[in-house]
Amino acid sequence: MPRRLLISLAALVLAAITIVPTVAAQDEPASVNPCYDGAIFAAEPYEAIDLVCGWGVVGGPGKIVSFLNSHTASVTVRDAGGNVVVSIEPEELASLWTGPFWWDADDEWVDCAGPRGGAVAWVYQVPGGLPAGIYQVTYEETLTHPVNDGYHTCWMREDGSRLVSAPSLWWGSFTAISTLVVAE
Repeated sequence: MPRRLLISLAALVLAAITIVPTVAAQDEPASVNPCYDGAIFAAEPYEAIDLVCGWGVVGGPGKIVSFLNSHTASVTVRDAGGNVVVSIEPEELASLWTGPFWWDADDEWVDCAGPRGGAVAWVYQVPGGLPAGIYQVTYEETLTHPVNDGYHTCWMREDGSRLVSAPSLWWGSFTAISTLVVAE
């Protein structure tokens, strides 16, 4: 599994548990994580859609501050004709980040050297949803300086394998393209 995907997966799971409601009723928004390259998401026509992504760390708040100071990103959703139907520019996306939330870093599957984990996430809602169709969701991210998420200090309880190799530094540009299928 690519390292970037693992980090996004961990952050998304944590964000989903903490701030994104479980989709249990039809009046709940569909959830789309544009940070997942190659993913396929589903929504019903005109159902509210939450675009959501997060960043998780093991360690203190300095790692989150470093990430937020380095991060710029945008999201574009295009219909089958290539027309832009949703656009989140970097300035707007930067204003959507939550404050950090924290939890015990160890759980039933993972042990970490640090005592706690933390994350920030952003959510952008498309309240009226989209008409039926297939949409391309493009997420473009740049980290202007190296950031350390601390996941190299964690290992799987079952077999002792590390979650990621040290030093777990991220920087540069990343593009994820996913698909959103809106159908009954």
